[in-house]
Amino acid sequence: MTAEMVAPAWMHEQITAEEYESWSEEQCHGIEIVDGMVVVTPGASKRHNRLARIPANALDAAAGTEWNADTARRGTTAGPLGKEARRG
Repeated sequence: MTAEMVAPAWMHEQITAEEYESWSEEQCHGIEIVDGMVVVTPGASKRHNRLARIPANALDAAAGTEWNADTARRGTTAGPLGKEARRG
């Protein structure tokens, strides 16, 4: 027995920035908007997260207290500590 997975109709229509901004944080979890299209993004594996910490820890150690390599959010982001970096 074979079952075809069919994406919901809303995944085949472009959305506007205004529509996206009106969505709750829960609705936006696990998706990205690429050229106005909703793209489902799977979470990173535990192995990926462990490996991401290696260069992040090295950046933190080399740069000192004025730098933050944050892997808590999607992907590894690094930059000088400022309003955006401190946002949680």
